[in-house]
Amino acid sequence: MIPTTIELNPTELCNLKCNFCPRSVDYPNSNLHMSLETIDITLDHIEEIIAYIPYSGGRLSGPLRLSFTGRGEPVLHKHFRDAVEKIACFRDKHKGIFEFYINTNGYKFEEHLDLYSLVDEVYFNVYYNYTFDQYIEFERQYKNYKNIKVKRRLEGEETEPVNYNTRSGAIVNDLTSVIANDKNYGYCNKPFYNIFIDWNGDYILCCNDWVIMEPLDNVHNTSILDFYQTNPKLQKYKRMLKQERRIMSPCNTCNHYARDRFVRESSPDLVN
Repeated sequence: MIPTTIELNPTELCNLKCNFCPRSVDYPNSNLHMSLETIDITLDHIEEIIAYIPYSGGRLSGPLRLSFTGRGEPVLHKHFRDAVEKIACFRDKHKGIFEFYINTNGYKFEEHLDLYSLVDEVYFNVYYNYTFDQYIEFERQYKNYKNIKVKRRLEGEETEPVNYNTRSGAIVNDLTSVIANDKNYGYCNKPFYNIFIDWNGDYILCCNDWVIMEPLDNVHNTSILDFYQTNPKLQKYKRMLKQERRIMSPCNTCNHYARDRFVRESSPDLVN
């Protein structure tokens, strides 16, 4: 088996403090950035995964994805332009097999519009820093850009109920209430498809872990494929979640849950 999504945390800086984010409580802004060397090593590891795909049992249902998102605002990465161009060049080399995604809160959006044309999908998340009228204008302005998705997250104006994530207990308020009585609440699909790489190359269990953040290994020591398939700590978490149990931190304080389709698609042989 192989992971299908690689998520990079490019920077520990953000320009906002949204009330559904740990930054609104006590998570600090830190001037820390993923080096271009770490990005190069990560891409080398993804190259290895691509070469392995024919031997992976034919379970890959779509392209591998790299999300340049993490815990901060990616535009604040000190080498943002170089990083985006580097990853886009890699994507061009593996078009159809590999896709490149960015999530942004719209910081200096127009300034980087030329870069966003290089990305498969850019999610422009409209938060409290914009009005509803501005959101409507953004939708109109970018409706002809097929790769730009304007998404609205304005408090009190959601078109349907939103269950925000507790981020492993880092943010608990009225927005992050646990979804009660969901039959799949104990199960979680994240470690089965998603690899989260911190700014310094550390493998962290999950993008939802904003509390423990225990390094399970590092990309400078171990390839993504080896980490995913053999890391004993990761395998322990997989076994626990496959059994629909959340007895280990940070899972025991997190309300992320998987819909039925993830449970059905996760065959028993995912975990040895």
